[in-house]
Amino acid sequence: MNLGAKPEEARDVAQEAMQAAMRRWPEIEYPRAFTRKAAERVYLRDVQKARRVREAVLNDVGRRAATAPDVAVRQTGERFALELLTLLPSEQRAVMAWTIDGYSCAEIAEITGHKPATVRSHLRHARRRLQRELKARKEASDGP
Repeated sequence: MNLGAKPEEARDVAQEAMQAAMRRWPEIEYPRAFTRKAAERVYLRDVQKARRVREAVLNDVGRRAATAPDVAVRQTGERFALELLTLLPSEQRAVMAWTIDGYSCAEIAEITGHKPATVRSHLRHARRRLQRELKARKEASDGP
């Protein structure tokens, strides 16, 4: 937890470190130090893996957003939706894109490495932001 792990992550990491210690028990000279170092390595590996997954997801969303305008020229509604999505912060944009593609909050959480509650929060904030933007555009187009 000193490295930033949440309690549930720390439990998982500790369990994996203890399993590693059990496998190598006969050759371990300092079990406490071995287990602590093993836990640190497991946690940092998991953090790196989660970061790579998030980056891959965000890059995929970015690639689709970059290539989609060519297709959207024929479909004004699609272009408009993509324009609105670019207004969102990257995490909200990714969650919204996965939602549009039909993924559930639980599936998105698994893909992005977030908790389902975090995904729902990103989705809620994204929807609110998009609603405010649509309202502002409507008011601007209606004029004085």
